[in-house]
Amino acid sequence: MFQTDWKEANESESNVDLTEAGVKAFLKFIYYSDVSDAVRKAEVALELLEAGNQYHILSLETSMQDVFLQQPTVWFKNKVEILLQLFLLTLKVDGYDQLKQRVVSVMKS
Repeated sequence: MFQTDWKEANESESNVDLTEAGVKAFLKFIYYSDVSDAVRKAEVALELLEAGNQYHILSLETSMQDVFLQQPTVWFKNKVEILLQLFLLTLKVDGYDQLKQRVVSVMKS
């Protein structure tokens, strides 16, 4: 399954911190580059952004940033918790400056 010296490679398994919807969306992205689940649900997009960062999957990180950056402000309506979690993530991760600006802009609107 894994070809490295990681714990996951030695044990032939990996534990991921994703919901069932997150795992399905993750697999769709890995196999088909499909981001439709993330576009439909901000919660899934946030999970995938975090997973991309955690597992160093740059294409996933970039795609999820694009999902958040391309959505109209109304898409974020009633998603205060997601916005706060996203903002906190942007403070911890280098290279999320544009995403942080977008989150702040949405929060101000």
